[in-house]
Amino acid sequence: GYQWWTRTYQVNGTPIDTFYGDGFGGQYIFVLPQLDAVVVLTGSAYLEGQSRQRDLTMIMEQHILPGLLD
Repeated sequence: GYQWWTRTYQVNGTPIDTFYGDGFGGQYIFVLPQLDAVVVLTGSAYLEGQSRQRDLTMIMEQHILPGLLD
């Protein structure tokens, strides 16, 4: 991988498969083939504890993906 991962999100009962690059500080590139979309998130969680405060995967699951499905 070189920091590429796979994950399946469940959004309103619909499974959404993704592969994504995960970088230092909350940098993400999500590729969503079934939605024909790419989502890029940049972060600045470089200090101890900041990554929990800025959970970008939660934002992806609860806010971005539901908007893409509508």
